[in-house]
Amino acid sequence: MKIFQFRLEQVLKVRKQEEKIQQKEFVQAQTEHQQAVTSLKNLFNLKKETFEDLKKKQKTGFNTIIYLAHMKYVEKLDLDIDVQRLNVQKTEINLKKERNKLLEIVKKRKILENLKEKKLEEYNYEVSIEEQKILDDVASRNNNLT
Repeated sequence: MKIFQFRLEQVLKVRKQEEKIQQKEFVQAQTEHQQAVTSLKNLFNLKKETFEDLKKKQKTGFNTIIYLAHMKYVEKLDLDIDVQRLNVQKTEINLKKERNKLLEIVKKRKILENLKEKKLEEYNYEVSIEEQKILDDVASRNNNLT
């Protein structure tokens, strides 16, 4: 009796390897996106803290130099926030691209695995038919001997 061999087994192995590689790239894209979002949140927090600090200093007395310094810092933070927003958008686009690649690779792998399952079921069915023929042949020989 022949052993089951899936003729596309090597292709399936390659697809599984591609999936592992793509999963790593997807995780890296997720990490980069999360870092970009965290950076953006930190910039917003810095801006908020700067305004709170300015309010505290204004309560003790208005100082034009301190006010102007804070406003310059806020302007710089606003520019940094704009740059970081663009960075977040870029990482988001990259994340979506990597997710789509991963989904496509997973689909291809699953198609091959489903095909392998069907071929294995066909093989098992053929083996059971073959075994049944052998059992029938043995039974008919035993009947002929008696």
